[in-house]
Amino acid sequence: MADLDPVRVARQVRKLYRLSVPVDPERLARNLGISVLSAEFSEQLSGVLVPETYGNETRYLILVNSRHRRTRRRFSIAHELGHFFLHRGLQPAFTHLGKSQGRLEREADLFAAELLMPEGDVRLAAQLTNFSGLVRAFEVSAAAMRRRLTELGITPKGEIA
Repeated sequence: MADLDPVRVARQVRKLYRLSVPVDPERLARNLGISVLSAEFSEQLSGVLVPETYGNETRYLILVNSRHRRTRRRFSIAHELGHFFLHRGLQPAFTHLGKSQGRLEREADLFAAELLMPEGDVRLAAQLTNFSGLVRAFEVSAAAMRRRLTELGITPKGEIA
């Protein structure tokens, strides 16, 4: 399998499925035929992408930690969708632990960030609103938005660089 650029793939997915902010990753998963279920996991486990084989057909299931806040669950689902689009078939299942490590986990994080917080939309919104407004508009956690702004080198309106 050729290495795929996670940002480019996320942009293609957004375009193909006509997704707009705030993106609903659970709805996208359902549209792809992927079931999303909540389960109680330890604090460190955010989500899991699991293939289920029925005869010759493979379906996918995302399990997300019901103990986590809604914004974190949304990112976890988007992260697991990153594995679905980028890494499907490379290993039996993908487990998203709190601190992602390794190339595949980083790529899934980049996919999730671009899916939920598209660069162009974040750049535009940052000119119009402050940090809290960005968090609300994109329905992500403050930590995820802070990381995204840092990656993109963006200072929101009214914020001091």
